[in-house]
Amino acid sequence: MKKRLFLILTIVLLCLGLCACSKTSSKNDKDDLEETEEEDSSSKKKNKKKKDKDKEDGDAVKVYFESDYPEDLDDYEEFILEEDDQSVNIVYAASKSVKNFSFYDISSIDTKEDSDDFEYTGYEIYSADKLSSKKPLVVTLVFHGDMPEYGFSYDDSDGNRQYFLIGLSGKDGSLKTTSIPEIVISEESPLFADMENYQFYFMSGAGGWETNMRVYADGSFDGTYYDYDMGDTGPGYEENGTVYWCDFNGRLGNPVETDLNCYEADIIELNYDVEPGKEVIEDGERKIYTGAYGLENAQKLTIYAPEMNTSLLPEDYLSWVYWEFYDPDLGDMALPVEMPFYGLFNAEDGCGFYSESLLVNRIVLSNTVKLPGTENITDNYDYLDQTYEIKDRNEELGFTIYNTSFFNEEHLSLDDNPDELVELCFSKLGITDTENIYTFDKEDGEYTSSMYNLVHIDFGKDCLYSIYTDMDSGVDYEARIYVANNFIYFYAIIMDEDSILQGEAESFILAGVQVFGIYSQDHYKSGIMDSPEGSISDTILANVQSKTSTDGKTYYFVADEVEWVSSGDEEAMKKYGLTEDDMFDDYAIVGQDGKTRDYKIADSATFFLQYEPGLKNPYMGYSIMDYLNDGSKEIMMKLYLNEDGEVIFGYEPYTP
Repeated sequence: MKKRLFLILTIVLLCLGLCACSKTSSKNDKDDLEETEEEDSSSKKKNKKKKDKDKEDGDAVKVYFESDYPEDLDDYEEFILEEDDQSVNIVYAASKSVKNFSFYDISSIDTKEDSDDFEYTGYEIYSADKLSSKKPLVVTLVFHGDMPEYGFSYDDSDGNRQYFLIGLSGKDGSLKTTSIPEIVISEESPLFADMENYQFYFMSGAGGWETNMRVYADGSFDGTYYDYDMGDTGPGYEENGTVYWCDFNGRLGNPVETDLNCYEADIIELNYDVEPGKEVIEDGERKIYTGAYGLENAQKLTIYAPEMNTSLLPEDYLSWVYWEFYDPDLGDMALPVEMPFYGLFNAEDGCGFYSESLLVNRIVLSNTVKLPGTENITDNYDYLDQTYEIKDRNEELGFTIYNTSFFNEEHLSLDDNPDELVELCFSKLGITDTENIYTFDKEDGEYTSSMYNLVHIDFGKDCLYSIYTDMDSGVDYEARIYVANNFIYFYAIIMDEDSILQGEAESFILAGVQVFGIYSQDHYKSGIMDSPEGSISDTILANVQSKTSTDGKTYYFVADEVEWVSSGDEEAMKKYGLTEDDMFDDYAIVGQDGKTRDYKIADSATFFLQYEPGLKNPYMGYSIMDYLNDGSKEIMMKLYLNEDGEVIFGYEPYTP
């Protein structure tokens, strides 16, 4: 009985313990649950607060069509980006003032690498320290399609940058604003980037003065002003007179469109390399440094873009550039409906600049020399920018001529980057080792005297004469490099090791290189290298004593054939009984016996004379006839004969 009671008591006590434990556990669970709920509630409150704040930051600026704006627009800021019959007014309204507001033109949308996300790049076209809640911003612009074209950003209350795209909905044409992580800011204005492809000029069309300038994508600009007065002479500058000069540079502010294709940009900086007022005398010339005529008093520039309506151009601007619109057929200014180029106008002084595209080549280097047996092997022409690549080969004379023009992307110049320029040009020939290149510029005495300065520098641009000799292979290179209109022109002659045209003949060929404007495709095609009829069958060295004419049309050289004997040529020296004492400067001319022969001169023959700098065009065929006209002169010439024994090419070899 006791055992039974004890067992029952044990069971009861056990049940009571379990109940107690259950109650304790329930109490603990309840406490834990309440604690968890409090944490969740706190977290939710924080998240809600964050979401509310994010929403508040995101909704800090709302965008409306002006017609949908719920309030009256009595006081507002205004920015006109583009205004025409398709433009609309967009209102940016701040529920609370925000700092550092910016408006962007989205210039590109690219897919991020290894991601499906997009990267948006924009150019800032409007900015303000703040966008006030009391004063909305009204922007006049044009939506050109459904793709996002514009964006804006501002700093939120925590100082974080918020970025948004704005565009039209493809469904109903409503305004669509999208929050994005970032807009990559481009420092280059699309307008300035396009203007970089133009050279600007301010001139009257008469007189020896000009202001020229370039505008670059980042808004910087540079240029030169000069005004020559050759008659203003004095002690030390009797020879070249006086020039007024300045090299300048500066920076433009962001362009603001004031009308369709018409902009204004502040001149933020204008600097001079040499302070105006300084005067120096050197090289027979007095140089007076001055300000940049056309820009001196300007606080801002008006920019006329291509396709602008020319009826909006002021008369003061047209008075400077009217001759750019001159139509010879009409005999008067024929103003086109739209601007064909970029223009700059300094309204303060009434000074107008026109421009020429740098992306279109207007020059060709052409060789006026007509060499027998020269054939064209490469003739590539780019019809977009009119650059060209020409190769002519002459198997008989053993040389190749390479002639090309290409866009000067790095803006290299002969003054600032001569080594880079030479390396770039010779790389076109596959030559990377330029250690043995020797260069002479147009001021060098050797270039001026020995080459007659025959590369015409009428354009007043850079011209470099360079020589390259590959001593290992025995292949000689000579070249002309010309820099103008933002293009580089490279004209090189490559002589074979066994070429019969060595030494001075190489230079004589390059002496015929001239600069021409490209006026038509026909001019370009006919101007590179023409070859006279016939091929070379024989060569002689002769003392040309005179020329004769039987009928006033057919000409002959009266010449005595001679031989050139070089020092060390034992066989030839023995033949003529010469010793080293008979050699002058390691050579001797022998065989002159007075026995002459008449050599008929082919109609298209070309000759080079070394010792007559008075002849303006010594490479042009019949100037030699004037030289030998009186019969009293005698010159030694290397004559090249065709199969009929006619002289088709000749030059005067160098003799000390």
